[in-house]
Amino acid sequence: MTMVRLQNARRNDPVAMVRDLEEHLNRVFGGAASSDAWTPAVEVFETDDAYVVEADLPGFTKEAFQIEAEDGQLLLSGERKREEAGKGRRVHRAERRFGKFERRFRFPRGFQADSVTAEYVDGVLRVTLPKREEDKPRTIDVKFG
Repeated sequence: MTMVRLQNARRNDPVAMVRDLEEHLNRVFGGAASSDAWTPAVEVFETDDAYVVEADLPGFTKEAFQIEAEDGQLLLSGERKREEAGKGRRVHRAERRFGKFERRFRFPRGFQADSVTAEYVDGVLRVTLPKREEDKPRTIDVKFG
């Protein structure tokens, strides 16, 4: 087995190192993990009342992504298309990723699927999944006798 040194890996940036490794593996193996494959960055967090998923999707139109919520799962999918090179346009560097994506998130306690909301502001999609009443934290009053 031959060890391959990653030329572009930055030693103090683990995210960059993983991306460099992914790009190298894509070049070596090709196939399903093509160089055009991409996944938007997301942040998933929880409040007392809801689960929230925020996805970085700059430059998307309303028609470019879909949101489905059921059975305790959230599915985000969509496609970012590459702009066609115009007459006289010469690309000097291309780092943006294009293509289809699909992200699926499971919430073990579930959520109220009929009350899910989504908003898209400044390139960030924010999906709020309200918790079921029985899953929300409660304060218990202690009675002193």
